[in-house]
Amino acid sequence: MPTDLGSNVVKPSSHLTSAKPRWLRSLPLLLLPLAVVTSDGHAQVHIDKSATQAAMVSVAPMAMQQAVQATTGTVATPPSATATSPLSPVSQAWTEMLNKIVSDPPPPHLVRGTHYVISNEDRHDLWLPTVQNKGGAYIGVGTDQNYVLAGWQKPELLVLFDFDQVVVNVHYVYRVFFIHGNTPEEFKSLWEPKNEATALRLLSEAYPHPKQRAAIVDAYKMSRGSVLARFRKVVGIYKQHNIRWFLDDQSQYDYVAQLFRTGRVVMVRGDLTVGGSMSSIASAITAVGVKVNVLYLSNAERYFTYSEGFRKSLLALPYGDQGVVIRTRARPNGVYMYVVQEAKNFIDWVNHPKVNTVYQLTHNMDADPNPGLFYIRRTPTATVPNVPHPPFSHLKSN
Repeated sequence: MPTDLGSNVVKPSSHLTSAKPRWLRSLPLLLLPLAVVTSDGHAQVHIDKSATQAAMVSVAPMAMQQAVQATTGTVATPPSATATSPLSPVSQAWTEMLNKIVSDPPPPHLVRGTHYVISNEDRHDLWLPTVQNKGGAYIGVGTDQNYVLAGWQKPELLVLFDFDQVVVNVHYVYRVFFIHGNTPEEFKSLWEPKNEATALRLLSEAYPHPKQRAAIVDAYKMSRGSVLARFRKVVGIYKQHNIRWFLDDQSQYDYVAQLFRTGRVVMVRGDLTVGGSMSSIASAITAVGVKVNVLYLSNAERYFTYSEGFRKSLLALPYGDQGVVIRTRARPNGVYMYVVQEAKNFIDWVNHPKVNTVYQLTHNMDADPNPGLFYIRRTPTATVPNVPHPPFSHLKSN
């Protein structure tokens, strides 16, 4: 989320140039106005307010993608995948339940008038021991960091949630590249400008509706420079700390790719303050019988006080017994703190009638010996900390 920024050329394999996914059903579409954007090659991509409005097609409920089918009728899997993969194509019952997830209306403005197409949080590895092999469901906001965390958690359901449709469109791009890239190198190569023709062909085959395709292609062109720069930055950070992640660990990469190939990824535009989309996510996940073991909020709570929509929808999620909420909080110098909270503790705080801001939760955190990592362990009492929410209206763009 907001604040700061952050190759080898790999020739696409014959698999990348020949794969043609087949869809089992048509997708209903919903028109949505979206401002045309320009790319500055960085994390913060600002809206060009002088540009004319462009029509965009959002999917309703394009949140859920069915398993990709090969022409033989079998699920498309990479050569490196084995017959013992823990992920099988979702059932029709799952598909029906997850397709009941709905989008929230687009927000009237974005934070700083900006599309955050990459993360600017650099130490997600501090959460590795917390999320590793937790399974269950994962829900997260933002972009690339979700795939890093999913590679460690190995969830059976991945829910990608953001209030900016452009960010959701970037996930649509990720989806196609994960499906067609058999290795991390092939995946990364699809973001390279020299492979634009291949990337555009794959996006066109995946998203045949002209307006929908145009919006997703815009997101690809706008974000690819930032995405590649982000990958290079994370490689350097994680090498320094001896951390393996999905772009240097084939098994992690295969797992994330299989989430998409087997139809286990939901991508949806939602507003935490409204709660409609998140409530539908809670209902759908409850219906399929999966527990939410990781909820990643980044620093989204920085930009609002707790509304009734937020409370109701977040409390409705079916958390696992070992479920955790992970979030970041920026220090005055912009450096992030990485915060862990047990889901049961989070529920206690959100349920409290006098709690209306995340700053009451993070007022007195316990510091871990590992610098940058913190825990919320206190429980709310009858008298909760009276911590005012800092001003945030100046962060909004009309």
